[in-house]
Formats: sequence, structure tokens, C-alpha cells
Amino acid sequence: MAVRGKILIVEDEKNIANIIKFRLEEKDHTVDIALCADEALRLLSRKSFDIVLLDINLPGRSGLDVLQDVRNSSALLEIIMVTADTKIDDALKAIRGGAVDYVVKPIDFKVLFISIDKALGKIELKRQELAIQGLVESRAKFPNIVSESDAMKKIVVLLEKASACDLPVLILGETGTGKELIARTIHLKSSRSGSPYIPMNCSCFPDSLIESELFGHEKGAFTGADRTKYGYFEIANSGTIFMDEVADLSLQAQAKLLRVLESGEFMRVGGERVLKTYIRLVTATNKNLKEEVKEGRFRKDLYYRLNVVAITLPALRERVEDIRILAGYFMKILSQETGVKKVLSEKLLSSFEKYHWPGNVRELRNVVERILLLGEEDIEDLNQLHPGNADPEANPSYPLHLSLEELEKMHIERLLVSEKGNKRKVCRILKISEPTLYRKLKRYNI
Repeated sequence: MAVRGKILIVEDEKNIANIIKFRLEEKDHTVDIALCADEALRLLSRKSFDIVLLDINLPGRSGLDVLQDVRNSSALLEIIMVTADTKIDDALKAIRGGAVDYVVKPIDFKVLFISIDKALGKIELKRQELAIQGLVESRAKFPNIVSESDAMKKIVVLLEKASACDLPVLILGETGTGKELIARTIHLKSSRSGSPYIPMNCSCFPDSLIESELFGHEKGAFTGADRTKYGYFEIANSGTIFMDEVADLSLQAQAKLLRVLESGEFMRVGGERVLKTYIRLVTATNKNLKEEVKEGRFRKDLYYRLNVVAITLPALRERVEDIRILAGYFMKILSQETGVKKVLSEKLLSSFEKYHWPGNVRELRNVVERILLLGEEDIEDLNQLHPGNADPEANPSYPLHLSLEELEKMHIERLLVSEKGNKRKVCRILKISEPTLYRKLKRYNI
């Protein structure tokens, strides 16, 4: 079992110190002993510790006398005071001086273990906050990209280049890797940042509506067109359009998109007037576009038009070193939003690093939010925490106690994972329309 905490016992009675040391080592802590305050300060100057068990009644300088010196030895150190007296004044002085807790002799080890776990949790929270603060400060240009992995450092370099130019950008990567975040960042850091940014998901619109959404339509252009509608290319003029799931466009829609990109001209559906647009297009897909071109599902000429600056986002399992910092970042911002505070334990963070994360960063955020709000931080198997993340073929059965709504939500989540987020395929499997699916996604907060 991994070492849990590095603890310094400051206790002048050697027999008592050895007993405490033995009990703590049974819990997989590493332990040192100092028999006086001066020895403790010397040890703290040479070694790092997580927790100091500091006896108040020490020979020479008391624990209260050196409390501040011990406190100043490390920003991440926590102090638990130990006293043979039950005087409330000394306890209050210790807490006000920076101790996280105090225990009374004779020591109740159940109480001590709880106090130590609380202190370690506080230290982990501090570590996460300091790491996040350091990353944000070191990424002043892109503060919303929280990462310390080499893979993401390369992405930041590409972002700087993409933001400085006006070329089309194609963002590739699995579902949940943060493609929309990257697209929005490019827009905000570009010369077009003062103009509109319009995100759209191409898989949301049936072929009969996509042309109207992109280019608008005139009143009376088709049944139900009771007014003139402005399309995205008109609304976003001088700004940026982000087209997610661009591979889901029909070949007909691809041809019309290519024409606009080549000429900058378009007409509303049912219109006769040629309109001009000056937009920057950022597109994204989780599909292999080269394979789509090879299979005849995506136009080769459009592929080369879109793929001028390509940014391929790594899956979360390919940037394991970012999992802890991202989990801490999500816990921090979600705590601020909800007013609920919780600490991600070392055990849970270790399980995060071993998990495959098929839903990538989006799934990590959802899991952290669920742990924060539902209190499931002790779970070891993340597939149990969120059944939709599990391999849909590995365990096709469902718990019998679930309601029909819970079963439907779980089934939709599993299908989205198995079909890699392709909502059209999910609709075909469920035999429902796309608007019906999107209503269910909104209803179940999927």
C-alpha cells in the first residue's frame, strides 16, 4: 500500500512517542520523532513533512511557543496539537495560531486518525489550488487551458499561431476532449474577438434545415417560413463560425459550404439577392476525415479547404499527468458555483489515473460534479459510479431497482459512448427523431 502521509511527532516522552509512531505506521504513514522543540525545528529545516503532532507541554520552549515557527516552515504543513490538559484556552490559542486540530492525552487513536485524515485532505486541497494557481499564472495568455503535459504544451504553441492568423482551422479529437473550448479560445485571442462567435453542431440539424440555418431564408421560401430568417453566415459576418461535427454534413450541404468558402458569397433560401460574408471558419470532428473522404462521405476539395491549420487534441488517457490538476480545477470551480466544498482523496485521484476515460475531459468534469453533489468519493470502480462510461458490451444488464426514466437515461448514455457521440446513429438505434433525442438529452442533463 502507498505511503499516506509524512508525519513528525514532537513528544518529550519517548515511550509515548514510540507508541504513537507504531500506531501511525500501521496506517501506512511514515513517521519521525523529535523529543524537543529545537530538534523538531532542525528536522523541519532538513526534511519535508505533511503533519506535525506537536505536544503543548515540552521542556524548554512549549509547543505553543514554537507553533508559529513550525507553521512557517512549509505552506503545505498542517499541525495537530497534543495536550495532557483539557484547558480550553490552550486549545483556542493553538487553533488561532494555525493548528488544524488538537487531541487530548491519553490519546484516543480513532480520534487521532480522523484528525490526521482531515489534515491530509486539507493539504491535498491546498496542493490542488497551488498547482492550479501556478498553471493559470504560467498560462496567462490561455488561462482557460489547464494542463502541464507535453502534449498540451504543443497544442498551446499551435493555438498561438492559429490565433495570430486568419486561416481556417480544423480541430480533431475524440468526443469530450475540449474542441469547442479550443475554438472559442482561438476566436477570443484573434483580431476578430470583437465580432460575433457563433458555435453550431452540424449533427443537430436534419438535411432539410441545415441550409436555412447556415444561410437563412426569405419569408415564404417554404411551408412554415412566415418571416425572413438570418443565417449564421450573415449573423457572424466579420466574426467566427465554429462548426462542430462537420463530417455529419450531407454531400449537398458540403457543396454549398465549399462555394461560400471559395467566393464569400451566398443567397438565402428562396432569395435572389447575392450576399457577402467575411467570416473565419473553425471546424471540428471526432471522425477520421481522411477515411471519410476515401469512403466518399466527405468531399476531398472541402477537406483541403478546411484542413489548413490542423489541431489534434489528445485523449485524456494520453495526458495522464493532467488528470489530477484537471480534477482539482473542476472541483474548485464547481465548489464556487455550488457552495459545496469537498476534497478529492489520494485514493480517488489514483483511481482517476487508472481509468480509461472514454468521455475524456467532459466525463472527468461530470464525475467530479457528481462526487461533489452526491458524495460518492469513496468509490473505487468508476464504471460503478457512472454506468454509461462502462463498456456497453461488457455488462449489458441493468440494476433492477431503477425507474423507467433512470433506465432510459442510462441506455442513452451507453449508446452515446458506444457510438462515439454520433447522435444520428443513436437515433436510428432508438428509432426516434433527432429533435426527440435532443429533448431527452436536455431533460436528463446528458
